[in-house]
Amino acid sequence: MSKNDTIFTLNARDNIYLELSYKDSSPEEIYKEVNSVFDIFIESLESINIDYRKLKNGLIPSKQRNEIALIFDIPQSGLSVYDYNILSKIFPLLEKQSTHSILIGDYTGGHSLKHMLHSLFFEHIIQINPTIYQYHNQYFLVYINNLSKSMVQNLVDRLKKYKYFTGYFDLTYSSRIKTYLSTILIPKFIKHKTTLILPDPYETLIIDEIEADELTCDYEELGFKCKFVHSAYYNIFLSYKIERKVLKNLEKDRTFSLNTLTSSVIDISECDIEIEPSKLDYLHEKKTNNIERAGFLNSTTNELAEIIKEKLEQNYIYNLSFLENFNTMKFNIIIEVPRFGPHKLMKLLLALEYKPEQRTLRLITMY
Repeated sequence: MSKNDTIFTLNARDNIYLELSYKDSSPEEIYKEVNSVFDIFIESLESINIDYRKLKNGLIPSKQRNEIALIFDIPQSGLSVYDYNILSKIFPLLEKQSTHSILIGDYTGGHSLKHMLHSLFFEHIIQINPTIYQYHNQYFLVYINNLSKSMVQNLVDRLKKYKYFTGYFDLTYSSRIKTYLSTILIPKFIKHKTTLILPDPYETLIIDEIEADELTCDYEELGFKCKFVHSAYYNIFLSYKIERKVLKNLEKDRTFSLNTLTSSVIDISECDIEIEPSKLDYLHEKKTNNIERAGFLNSTTNELAEIIKEKLEQNYIYNLSFLENFNTMKFNIIIEVPRFGPHKLMKLLLALEYKPEQRTLRLITMY
């Protein structure tokens, strides 16, 4: 990427394209190649009049906004082609100026998981309409991020007239159902205002083979303009990752993400947390409410560093950028902590400077 640019998210979870393409590559080769691909990706978006920077809220997690998975009972609906029919009911209910990543999928799982999936379903569902659970994959799920509380309520209130709308999972905070859905739902598109951004439907390996201007999609009859992005680009840079705990030694996602910043890569779990005393004083003075609700008001720098180090294992990193003027590589991460008050959990956003040569992460801010 160009200096001072930001890669909002890079998805290397189960990404066969990345794993095969860079299987035998050195960190230096990956650093150069991925950044080169990102620059080409940005150019391809500009060619179809899409500003990557304006997609930010649909690509990264938020500490203020909500995430849900709407649940639809397909046998009860009587629909044979159900994804389009259901999405056509949802889209008119979303605000015209909003941006969301939308993932879809059946509530799938092997036969050996049927009892676990049944238990998980009823443990987490916020049920709206009656349903007779016969088998888990009778349900179709639509995940939507970047929602305000009023947007969630509007969706529920307007969809409940459809008897096959069973209810929804609240995925705003970590849970067993959120982790499971992160493994089975697939990106469908990004809704940005009245534009839908989709991966191209032809899976071609050659970028120039896509005649994007000639492609259309059914959703245009709902008032959307459809824009197509090569699937390789889409899967890496536009595919939203539902948050979940990092599977250490099994996922290369975080390593690939760090490799966009530098060729000198060490895993952040191997880094010490650096918190300057003046930074802690600043947090106490300027971020008092959040620090107090999280129970950190009386923590020393060492105690806070230990808490942060433990929490880093529980999520992915995003907002990857190199600030040339400050010679600083940085990224963001959201952590969940118990809170004092009516709610069980709260989210804190951390910005951290990545210093692999010193094997440290320096806390820039936390709120």
